[in-house]
Amino acid sequence: MRILQKRVVAYNFSDVGLPTKNLEVAFANVRGKNLKITDYGKIMKYPDLEDVVVVNLPWDILRTVFLELPPVPKEQDRLNLAAIEIKRLYDFISDVEVALLPSVGGKQLAIFVEKTDLNRYLSTINIGIEPDVAYPDLFSELLLVQKFPGYWVYFIMGKAVSGTVLMFGDMILNIRIHEMALNTVDRIVLEETGFELCEIEKSENSELIERAEKIVESLIGELITEAEREVIITVNTTDVEKVAIDQIEGVVFLANSKIISNSLLSTEYEGFLRRKLTSPSLKIDIPKDISLSIAGLLYRGGLEFGKVKSLSW
Repeated sequence: MRILQKRVVAYNFSDVGLPTKNLEVAFANVRGKNLKITDYGKIMKYPDLEDVVVVNLPWDILRTVFLELPPVPKEQDRLNLAAIEIKRLYDFISDVEVALLPSVGGKQLAIFVEKTDLNRYLSTINIGIEPDVAYPDLFSELLLVQKFPGYWVYFIMGKAVSGTVLMFGDMILNIRIHEMALNTVDRIVLEETGFELCEIEKSENSELIERAEKIVESLIGELITEAEREVIITVNTTDVEKVAIDQIEGVVFLANSKIISNSLLSTEYEGFLRRKLTSPSLKIDIPKDISLSIAGLLYRGGLEFGKVKSLSW
């Protein structure tokens, strides 16, 4: 029993067709501006009614559109206006849930989901209660990253999908979701070693790690070529503001695999992407053995109580 104890519970569901559980669950107590993880695993556990509950949202039910809305002081009124405009644009019958993020030129990025699709998803994951926050995949990782001034592309390599996000400072100019994901590499590593990358990295088995590194290095040319293509398309298809590729200050690469990150950052490939590629600067230290995805969801839940300065065991 907990009395007056603030707690965040985060659920990260994925469907990547791999043997390990497609679920991460983490519980963290809120102590001032700090989150203390008390439980983490891949077996379903249910929250209490008083917990702040955060779940991930998959991109197969999400859509985005840039909207130019009239100036309205109240946030709820802006969200209502955005929902009305989205229903008009897409001829939706069902209601929509909308989040708005600032962009340039007086526009806002609307990320939205039809209520019927959201309810179906929540019914499928069946966590017992309605979550307080539903947060898009990839954005949980992006939330942890310090944003740099100027034009930057943030490349987030997720388990099932990846995304490239073009930003100017804190403002989002474009988002592109694509299929270059960790599970593609994981399947190859699994076939060759009998283990997934995450299992190998956590094992600290030097022989297995060396084998995995060699496999990833053999794929790096293909990976970085595909990543470069996605970055260039993201920049060139930006409509809210025309941005040239030579205006990009850098590309921040973020993945739940040190082996992949290190291989990309150390490759001798001489294309545009390698010259611009850099590792992320994170807002907080991420505890060992938990993914960036679940860490980002815990961080987002902690923001419901105020600023978050640390996340630890």
